Amino acid sequence: MLKELTPNPFFNDTVGHLKFNPQYNSYLKFLNLFIKDDKKLHYIDIHKDTIISFNYDLVFEATASLYNWNRRNKKQPHITEYELLRLNITFGKENISIKDLSDFFTGGIIEDRFQTNALSIDTEQSIKLIKLHGSINWQGYSSNESFIIPPTWNKSDIRVRKLWEAAYNELKEAKRIIILGYSLPQTDTYVESLLALALNENKILQNIFFINPDNDRVKSRCVSLLDKYFMKHCEYKEWTFNEFMNSPDGEKFIEKKLNRYVHNIVL
Repeated sequence: MLKELTPNPFFNDTVGHLKFNPQYNSYLKFLNLFIKDDKKLHYIDIHKDTIISFNYDLVFEATASLYNWNRRNKKQPHITEYELLRLNITFGKENISIKDLSDFFTGGIIEDRFQTNALSIDTEQSIKLIKLHGSINWQGYSSNESFIIPPTWNKSDIRVRKLWEAAYNELKEAKRIIILGYSLPQTDTYVESLLALALNENKILQNIFFINPDNDRVKSRCVSLLDKYFMKHCEYKEWTFNEFMNSPDGEKFIEKKLNRYVHNIVL
């Protein structure tokens, strides 16, 4: 089932004690790269970054909820919803409803411990998360089915057009693009068009970083996709996501190239 693509953030051990799922350690470290300062009195100060995702699972939403759960219950028990991490997800889309994360995890664990109802909001202090292929917790108002867009779908479809317009605008204004784990499959011709059109309009781009264990395939696709002008901006790292976030070389790369620091979040 689609919901099984997102691991439960918690589990019960053999004696029934609630434990944090260690699979989320790397995701929490990744999430923390987008946070500039979480010591502010009334809000979290975030970097002005954008995440463009081709995944429809709920890993990032669950990670943000886990971050908020930790912030609320271990650091500041009387914190208000305005002082929690928020995500800008819909970008003006009015034809979908977003189901609560508690519907996707067993045992009511998230419902009891996560404040998910205020996670999605369009503000300056929210992390932009553009999910171009939809999400398993999105539902069209005219149907009860999950709002999932396959890679071969016509992206000019009015149901997803605003998301692709938002992605285009972010890419053409980006100084730095990091393509993490995405291999630019030939089946997704609309992604090729999106990148080509946006980069052609981008006058300030400095770097394109590819983080992917299949370097040869990615390089081959880039040669056929990108203009020679952009090839000089490209740098490739043959890492998995976990190697990117947890290896000494990955941490050095993040510090030197991205000007960010990897921090562990202790739960």
